[in-house]
Amino acid sequence: MKVGIPRSLFYYKHPHLWVTFFEELGQEVVLSPPTNKTLLEAAVRFGEDESCLAVKLVFGHISYLMDKCDAIVAPAYYGLQPGRYSCPKFLGVPDITKSIFRERIEFLRCEVDDGEFEPGMRQLAHTFTKDRHTIERVISRALDSRAEHKHRLHQRYRKQLASEKRKIVVIGHAYVIHDAYANLNLLAKLQDRGMEAITTDSVPPAPHESFLKWDFAYETMGQLKEVLSHDIAGVIVLSNFNCGVDAITVPFVEHELEQHDIPCMHLILDEHTGEAGMITRVDTFVDTVKMRERA
Repeated sequence: MKVGIPRSLFYYKHPHLWVTFFEELGQEVVLSPPTNKTLLEAAVRFGEDESCLAVKLVFGHISYLMDKCDAIVAPAYYGLQPGRYSCPKFLGVPDITKSIFRERIEFLRCEVDDGEFEPGMRQLAHTFTKDRHTIERVISRALDSRAEHKHRLHQRYRKQLASEKRKIVVIGHAYVIHDAYANLNLLAKLQDRGMEAITTDSVPPAPHESFLKWDFAYETMGQLKEVLSHDIAGVIVLSNFNCGVDAITVPFVEHELEQHDIPCMHLILDEHTGEAGMITRVDTFVDTVKMRERA
């Protein structure tokens, strides 16, 4: 069977987990390409107006995969941490997808709740094989690939901390930070201007207490606490327009940065965001960071 994985949303959070899972089950994995103009146009066509750009994009990527595979992966992330919740749009993607594309293709659903992947993965794997030992081996290797990816991210973070360049922390959902076409190559723009761009998905969260119930918000505040213990020059918060979770998270981030007197810029993206405006804002922010050091 050819199993399609859209290169959007959950893929950027766990880029190796689902690829490894299905390959270990003996299935051929088909990845959609990185976001491009054609996929963005399809995203706008299939996505609902009230959704953020990232959710619209998953439908663009799924539309690309429709005639290239036998089934498409559509996990439902209810919560990636115990007692906390993911974005309602995120967990609703499997149902919205079935509504949009009807019965044209099979969608492989896996529910993840309280950060527990095994129950849903076990149930999904059972549709491919009944052998219990094979299922447990597949799950183990998939989770190992996730752990290895996280370890590599943490290694990169430690290496970046040792850099002599000015460090700019980019806060945002992994699927916003790492979709280069959708965010107009923000990370490359910072690197071209001599900055060390540290993305929060590479930062191990510091222990902290928070009443925030969104898993992203809780994790972000822990990551922010960690980076604030080091010498950072500034922070860029990268959001999609209409992101409800960010509407709650960003004010807490900005308040914390104000307490530490660290410059912050909040960039809000959608399908209409232009390159020229992005360049102007990035240049202005970089100049601000440099002038503060000379003051």
